[in-house]
Amino acid sequence: MTDFQRLRSLLRDAAKCFEEASSPFSTEWLSENHVTADECIDLSNLIATAIQVYLALPKNVRMEYTLKSTVESLDISEDMKKDLMLSLDHVRVTQALKDLKK
Repeated sequence: MTDFQRLRSLLRDAAKCFEEASSPFSTEWLSENHVTADECIDLSNLIATAIQVYLALPKNVRMEYTLKSTVESLDISEDMKKDLMLSLDHVRVTQALKDLKK
């Protein structure tokens, strides 16, 4: 596994940690995942960059991403998720059309 692949894997696992309301920087998690001090620093920097990129997005894009992420995390059938996503798209398009009329 290359350094890039390793860091990508750690970042993916860290995201899961956050989704479960736990910390990828706990001693237990770092130890279980055999994270070195250098990898911990790199992981911190990547997470900080991801947050900065997210915050730099326009508010409507951040809101849409948050809504879609929330729908994806729901414990419902894939068909229901698809219907919710289509509803969100419909609302977005409807709002865009209203904005064009102004």
